[in-house]
Parts: sequence; structure tokens; C-alpha cells
Amino acid sequence: MDIQSFKSLYFKRWGIETKYDELKSKLQIQKFTGDTPVSVEQDFYASMFLSNI
Repeated sequence: MDIQSFKSLYFKRWGIETKYDELKSKLQIQKFTGDTPVSVEQDFYASMFLSNI
């Protein structure tokens, strides 16, 4: 693989990396308000909803 192909692949991944940063840093997706499966699922879907707004 040449360097130009590597650059192209890297920049295609950039949007994914920034979305992960948003989910982990800003929305703190790994922190849940409860211990039950239902509360974890609600927190997850609420974070996904906010992320897509």
C-alpha cells in the first residue's frame, strides 16, 4: 500500500473517530444512571437520540 492510499483511508475514518469522541467525551455514553438492563438501554438510546440531533 502506498502512502497516498493510506492517507485516503485515514481521512475516511476521521468522521467515525470524531463521532466516538463525541459519544465518549461529551455525552459520556459509558456512564449509566441505573443498574438494570432497562435503565442502561434507556440511557443508551437517549444518548443516541441526542447525538443525532
